[in-house]
Amino acid sequence: MKQLIFGWDTSIGVWAFVLLSFLFNQPASLWVLMVAGFCAYLPDLDFIPFLALRRRFNVTVGHWVFGHYPIIVLPLEAAVVGIITSIAWPGHVIFLVTLVLVCTSGHFIHDASALPYGFQLLAPITKDGRVRFPIPLTEEHPMDLYTHYRIGWGKIIGIAPRELTQKMYDDCEDWTKSGGSEIGGRVEPVTTYQITAFWLGIAGIVILVIKNGLTWPF
Repeated sequence: MKQLIFGWDTSIGVWAFVLLSFLFNQPASLWVLMVAGFCAYLPDLDFIPFLALRRRFNVTVGHWVFGHYPIIVLPLEAAVVGIITSIAWPGHVIFLVTLVLVCTSGHFIHDASALPYGFQLLAPITKDGRVRFPIPLTEEHPMDLYTHYRIGWGKIIGIAPRELTQKMYDDCEDWTKSGGSEIGGRVEPVTTYQITAFWLGIAGIVILVIKNGLTWPF
């Protein structure tokens, strides 16, 4: 739970909400903040098929599948949010679409700092230029199937030391055998950078409420 509250993806959602609300001169809205937080974690929902299918189909790839294809996820997300917003909240389509794209893109950019390989930014385009999907269409692991790109910004975002992260992995059960390990084994140890970013984001929300007011639900 601590990793969920103070994780970088949480701060990405909070900061995107604050900054874009100021940019579009929007009041603070709890439901918009919830949308931002959801979209900041949206790609990680791809662990659900793993939990549902791992035993029946012997699925061993539970993360960075389905939800971690930026060139598919981002346009689809923009289209869905744009259509829903145009019906439910007319006049705010650009604001909300921009917000969800920034939040989910921030998740992908954060993943690109992952040690040691980075992130599959161009997936599902494979290393040889084809379009392929791993489990269940092919048994190849995403690490072998796609080109990974790494943004070396560990010192900027204060990622946990590699030995601490490795110990967390070593203490975790085999991901291919445990749904709990699939979830727990992917979270990062919390750092002071993350805690600081989180509380700065909360301070930003307070300033937003003071300056632009608070509205509910729209």
